[in-house]
Amino acid sequence: MRKWTIIIDNEFKASNKPLTLEVTGKQVSFALTAFIIFVVFSLSLIFFAQANNLNPDSLIKIYAKRDYLLNSIDNTNKQLNTYLDQINKITEFEKRIRTLSNLNQLSEDLRQLGLGGYDFHDERLSNLDMPTKRLIENVDKRFFQVKNLVEFEMKNVASVGSNLLNAYDLITHTPSVIPTSGSITSDYGYRRDPFNGRSELHTGIDIANQSAPPVYAPADGKVIYADYLAGYGKTLKIDHGYGYITVYAHLNKFSVKVGDIVKRHQMIGHMGSTGRSTGTHLHYEVRVFEDRTDPCGYFDSDTTVE
Repeated sequence: MRKWTIIIDNEFKASNKPLTLEVTGKQVSFALTAFIIFVVFSLSLIFFAQANNLNPDSLIKIYAKRDYLLNSIDNTNKQLNTYLDQINKITEFEKRIRTLSNLNQLSEDLRQLGLGGYDFHDERLSNLDMPTKRLIENVDKRFFQVKNLVEFEMKNVASVGSNLLNAYDLITHTPSVIPTSGSITSDYGYRRDPFNGRSELHTGIDIANQSAPPVYAPADGKVIYADYLAGYGKTLKIDHGYGYITVYAHLNKFSVKVGDIVKRHQMIGHMGSTGRSTGTHLHYEVRVFEDRTDPCGYFDSDTTVE
């Protein structure tokens, strides 16, 4: 094997004997190759830095921008977690509303289906370091959950709201208010007729008051009759929907006409003694799909005439 001898003369050594090194051809080739690689790498790095303006100041700015973006992503992730907590509180409130409204609760399985499946893959993240990649994926997952939860709860709340509106509409159209002031002098049911003495069905209740006070609508509805009716005298009929019709007989005068839309507590007339009557009073009926029922069964003890 070919060898080279390298003699190094050092004048500062105490001995005058020079330093001698022997190297083989393989060692020389290895050293030259390493030197060439170093030179090429250094030149490439310098060229790349110049081409991309990667001077120390620009590198500092790049790293500062990277840190800022990472902090922003982390803050966004924390904010999304806060939104998730708030949505969960809304969900708990919605559950209580369902209980108060006598609506069935949604199963947790159905709520999980509302979230949808999460499958995130972005080729652009493949070159990032693992902590950064996981941070971005976590933010995307949180955003996905918030988006789906908001959409799910919007539909859910809309459904609950629709049921509540329907329930409220039914309540406002149910005749649950005593229509006038006075004393109930005759109940619903069979009684001795004051004119012929025979036992007959009294189809409503009589509320008497000598001062002839106003009569009010006990619920929202539409006036379908306002005229004189044999035996009933001046009579009003209001259709409240849902099968409810109320009748007001022996009135002195009307305050509404056929076709008028009335609201609960709105004045519709005054008590009188017209028709087949023995004194100033209101004969009041509640009919459900034309069947006469006891009006007292609808009165709400907490709701009185104004």
